[in-house]
Amino acid sequence: MRHPMTDKAVFFIQDCPHIVKKLRNNLEKSGETEFHTRRLLKHGESLQSSTLRKAHEWDYASHGLRVAQRLTHQHFNMTPFSRMRLSLAAQVLSKSMARLLEAWKDSDAFEGQEVNGYVSELRQYLLHSNEMLDIMNDCSPLSYSDDERINHLLDILCWFEDWEEYVLGDRFPHRNLTVAEKKRAFISDNVMADMRQMIIGIKAFCECYLPKRAKLSETNGLSTLTAKATSPEENGSKKFIVLSKLNQDIVEEHFAKLRYACGSNSHPDAAGIA
Repeated sequence: MRHPMTDKAVFFIQDCPHIVKKLRNNLEKSGETEFHTRRLLKHGESLQSSTLRKAHEWDYASHGLRVAQRLTHQHFNMTPFSRMRLSLAAQVLSKSMARLLEAWKDSDAFEGQEVNGYVSELRQYLLHSNEMLDIMNDCSPLSYSDDERINHLLDILCWFEDWEEYVLGDRFPHRNLTVAEKKRAFISDNVMADMRQMIIGIKAFCECYLPKRAKLSETNGLSTLTAKATSPEENGSKKFIVLSKLNQDIVEEHFAKLRYACGSNSHPDAAGIA
């Protein structure tokens, strides 16, 4: 959209850390009991936080070198305060956790576990969430709109959209379920909308301000430029975008300073801050 006063392009980009925490929360809410509000299903596999807990307990009880050394019981026994900590969510949705699932699956302890016999889709859930956070935390500048990191973000979005299409489409094996019940087999609409808005918004933002790379074509064995890239320099300054800055960390830090302006106070007011 355009700003009503300046007529400049305005982009709405959701905060990636909040999306990651919501993805962890959706996994935590997934299960088969009456206390679970979701039952994430993908290609016949149930994605549940309890599976991660079982793998962690196996890893924690082992007497050798642990696979996921940063994981503790606090990661799976959440409180309202710890649920707000990004580090705990990132360490659960991590490559280390994915490696732990693989090691647990190949162990003797995995036999007899009620996890549908495989954890491949759950590993993909972890890896895609982890890659999205890694890209959004990257401090290396983007100088071109067709940077491979943008393409990776689009691939991650496609994975979740394929899952959504699977749940709501004809391929879903539980066809007797209502639309509302089918939606429980996928992440919440709110999380999916936030992720879609973030990735598409970043893509549009980069396309608006950054040039594309020059493409090479080969003719008679000679590589030549077929399309000259638009110069990223304007008014003597080179344009670039740092994805790690596209978050609300500055606002969160400001709120934290206000919150503790008069000591440890969870309910600051204007008089106390003044």
